[in-house]
Amino acid sequence: MLMSKINELTVYRESNATLRTESESKGKRVIELDAKLRQVTDELAPAKQELLVLRAELDARDSQITRLTQDNRKWQERNQQLLTKV
Repeated sequence: MLMSKINELTVYRESNATLRTESESKGKRVIELDAKLRQVTDELAPAKQELLVLRAELDARDSQITRLTQDNRKWQERNQQLLTKV
């Protein structure tokens, strides 16, 4: 009975040591991956900012095209009115 308890405690101790080692290894891996994530995020920040600027410029151009198209139609209608009078 005493020997089985000693064996059981030995197994627990070995298991605990193995789990501790694995935990430390996984902890280091988490730190490494976190650092890589921060690095990639920092590298992407300028591209993200540029994308926002380009989207804003595209929206402005779309608005300008819409206004110019509307102005063009108005002038065509006005031109047509003048031509029908003459």
